[in-house]
Amino acid sequence: MVVVSPALTVLRRADGGTWSPDHVLRSAVRLLFPGETTIIDLAVTVAPGVPEGTYNGSIRCLATTGMVPLRIVVHESSEW
Repeated sequence: MVVVSPALTVLRRADGGTWSPDHVLRSAVRLLFPGETTIIDLAVTVAPGVPEGTYNGSIRCLATTGMVPLRIVVHESSEW
């Protein structure tokens, strides 16, 4: 068994741009047994002025070697 603590990495666009979004990981530290899975609940806030594009990163599962790939697509908003 292992204790898992999820954390969001910096997100990157293909052109090298980066974004560290305001976010909340609602998934608390948890104890997982071999072969067990869990749900990671992530809420991301896209602030005005964040350049549109596709951002890639991951949710790093601290205390393990595991990483969950993550892709967030930011579209231009007429509300900004």
